[in-house]
Amino acid sequence: MYVVLFVYCVHLLSRMPKINFSVFNDPVHGHMELHPLLVKIIDTPQFQRLRHLKQLGTKYLIYPGATHSRFAHSIGVAYLAEWFVKTLRENQPELNITRRDSLCVQIAALCHDLGHGPFSHLFDGMFIPEVQPGKSFLISFILMLVLSCAFNINLLLEKLLFSMNVCSFFILYFYVDLLKHEQASVQMFQCMRKKNGLDKIMKDYELNLEEDIIFIEELIQGCKTSDSPVKTC
Repeated sequence: MYVVLFVYCVHLLSRMPKINFSVFNDPVHGHMELHPLLVKIIDTPQFQRLRHLKQLGTKYLIYPGATHSRFAHSIGVAYLAEWFVKTLRENQPELNITRRDSLCVQIAALCHDLGHGPFSHLFDGMFIPEVQPGKSFLISFILMLVLSCAFNINLLLEKLLFSMNVCSFFILYFYVDLLKHEQASVQMFQCMRKKNGLDKIMKDYELNLEEDIIFIEELIQGCKTSDSPVKTC
């Protein structure tokens, strides 16, 4: 009887889709395993753009070691988000947190800074007030390009070519109009999904796009639960 049960369990496991996690080596967290859907997001041009954005703005000009990027930061946040949700699920099972919920939180954590401009909050606090609606959009485009390359002329051509991508125009437009990087992050996330066919991949990992996309975007933007259009228990 036990042999039959064992064989049956092995058969069920063999039919389950195998998820191959990728390992990233981080100077703070060590080896981090990330879900393959997160890796697909990381490999998009929109996320790779974060490699060139300083996490601490111009602080590295004073503190030589403060050179880490929004790219490394976002991957670390996604890793910690998984552990945070895992801890909640283990200690508060009454919350009924599913693996789907966990994956949504990880995606939101990974994408929460997609809308940042060059030098992070310096861009919000000093650059944006100088580029208000009514000024030339072309001027704001050129200024952003120059600012992003000002301290590394070798990136100029690369930035110029990438900035031709529609997403760069999206982020510029929403920065000028909304002035909040969280809202720009949501817009970049939407554009990233469309340009890279991520919706199909999300469905392959059993996400319910009708509900889960709203949930992810609310997490990125910091939406209050009372404002959510998604029904909660």
